[in-house]
Amino acid sequence: MALSVYSGSLALRADGIHSFVDVVASVALIAGVYLSSRRRRISRTGSTRLRTSSR
Repeated sequence: MALSVYSGSLALRADGIHSFVDVVASVALIAGVYLSSRRRRISRTGSTRLRTSSR
């Protein structure tokens, strides 16, 4: 980004922004995978499960 400001190149600035957005997306992906792989504190058949009555 600093080089794009110094040179005035819009293409370098766009590439820098694109790379930054890629890094943010990668961090979000890694965080999502980590959070989804954690062991659940409440079992899936626990009190949070919605039960419907057929009567």
